[in-house]
Formats: sequence, C-alpha cells, structure tokens
Amino acid sequence: MKYKTIVSLLAILPFLSACQDHHFVPMEKADTIKLPTGQVAAPARSFAEGPTAQKQVMAEATAKRYPNPTNPETAIKEQAHAIVEGSLELGPDQKKRDFKGFTIYVIVRGQNLQGPPLAAARLDVTKFPIEFKIGMGDMMTDVPPVPKSKLMVEARLDRDGDPMTKEKGDVWGITLDPVSVGAKNVKIILSQDRK
Repeated sequence: MKYKTIVSLLAILPFLSACQDHHFVPMEKADTIKLPTGQVAAPARSFAEGPTAQKQVMAEATAKRYPNPTNPETAIKEQAHAIVEGSLELGPDQKKRDFKGFTIYVIVRGQNLQGPPLAAARLDVTKFPIEFKIGMGDMMTDVPPVPKSKLMVEARLDRDGDPMTKEKGDVWGITLDPVSVGAKNVKIILSQDRK
C-alpha cells in the first residue's frame, strides 16, 4: 500500500511543478498585481531596478515620516531644528574655572523628567556662551515630541567625556521651567557642581 502511494505522488509531482512555473511571474515584470479581494495593485518595486528606484522608494518613505504636500526635503529642513534651541552660560563661580578638555551634553526630556531622554547632543567646549540646537537628527526615540508639548532641557559639562558617567567635577544646569517644543532663546546656566 505504501509503495502505491509513493508511486502515485511521484507520478503527479512533475505536473505540480509545471503548474507552479506556469503561474510564476517575476514582480519586476508584472504590470499589475491582482489581489485576492479583486483589487488591482501596482507591482512592488525591487532594489534590483537600480539607484533611481531606490531613491524614489526612500523619497516616499521620507514623505511619510515628514509629511509635506510640496517637498519632503523642505520638511526635513524645517524639522531639523524643530525641537529646541538656545544658549549655555556659566554660573558666577564656574566662570573662574578652565573647562578645557570637558565635553558638553545637552539632553531633552519630557516635562516630568521620567523615562529615557527624547533627544541629546554632544558639543565641544568653546567660548561661553555656547549656542545649541537640538533637532530631529538628535532624537533618541522613534517618536518625535508632540508640537507645543512641554520639555525640560538639561546640560552637563562632563569631565571624562563619557555620557553614561556622572562624576565629581561635572557641572550641570537645567531649565527652570518647562519649555515648549520649538522654543528658541532657551537659556541654561551651568552652575551646579556635582559633588
């Protein structure tokens, strides 16, 4: 009985294979795709089509992430500095110190200061006051802040340059009140010495 079943399966196998080959059409060559629902969809583009198709796919993905009916590239530029910008200043006691070799970290958090940072940037120490801009390229999460939502901005002069450590000798400051997304002229005074 088993022998007859195996022979029967072997006999129909070539027909199954031929049937599959008959219905196979590469996605790149298909003009349209008929969906099970009866709708007709345009064929999916393949990266094998070359750089032009890849650029088009990336442009469409960018347009979805940065909605702008006219120009996705303009939307990216508009949102590049959309979170917060301002300046860092030293406190009275800190103005007497030399911070050569230190690194500055500017960190944006939610209003309640809970959870991971929303965005962060690393700056070199130059002459104070130092201007900063935190944009979409500095995001540390996949979800951008809601327009006009409130944020807290913290800055730290870091002695060892490691963002994960907080050591004695570091100096930090934070906005006194929450600021709105898109706020400009935010001033942070670096006046708190870590002890």
